[in-house]
Amino acid sequence: MNDTVLFEVKDHIAIITLNRPEVDNVINVPMMEGIKEAVKRVSEDEDIRVAIVTANGNHFCCGFDMNVSGQDIQWNLNTRRARAKEEIDMWMSIWESPKPFIAAIFGECIGGGTQLPMVADCLICTEDARIGNTEMAWGLNYSINFAMDGYKLPLNKAKEYFLTGRSFTAKELEQMGVANRVVATKADLMDAAMLLARQMCEVLPCVVTANKQVLNFGVENMGLYQTLAFARELFGLIRLNGCDASPETEAYWKECKELGHESALANLIAKKNILI
Repeated sequence: MNDTVLFEVKDHIAIITLNRPEVDNVINVPMMEGIKEAVKRVSEDEDIRVAIVTANGNHFCCGFDMNVSGQDIQWNLNTRRARAKEEIDMWMSIWESPKPFIAAIFGECIGGGTQLPMVADCLICTEDARIGNTEMAWGLNYSINFAMDGYKLPLNKAKEYFLTGRSFTAKELEQMGVANRVVATKADLMDAAMLLARQMCEVLPCVVTANKQVLNFGVENMGLYQTLAFARELFGLIRLNGCDASPETEAYWKECKELGHESALANLIAKKNILI
């Protein structure tokens, strides 16, 4: 495992930490590989019963790294499909794992980074946490997000979320039943996550696995995987046709590269008062 993702085990609880704090934990290829490896280890290690995913730095995850994402790829419909499938498979490995995953988030969680708390089995947030697909506000489609978010969020709220590009606060996520707990500060976050993880460890592992699978099966029978396949296809077609390209998109990409993701996001929020 590389140093973009840290991994430790305490009392049958795996703690997975996103570790690119200098760039707000934006996801690059090494981090994707680290996440895959960490999830595989949790799923296969019989000594691990629960996993907590958190991060170092000021923000949980500000999406995919726009400075490196796709620079060396010759884009066509097949490569778009392959990229979408790679991302979907990475996140769904958490959903499909026999072990429960708890996401412990703080600060901004945006873009591609929103999928981790959405596929996790439980979510704990700090009061300052926000989840949002802010790229909608500057014209970039990210349809592969729609599938899981559409099952976790109430339908009308999901439409508000994706048709405006706004973010949801921790309080709103708790009110909608998406967040299990909201704690005051980052200092309280791991305590709350560890408490929940220990409570899960008190239940027989075979019972935990069976109950997770039954609950997931109910969602899957509502068409989850068909929706993922449709979203993957839509992602490829929209990106290939370039209909999500705009001057705002290009300006935001440029700011991310020149100023960093946090400054670019702050500028976007200042311009788009819907992102409250």
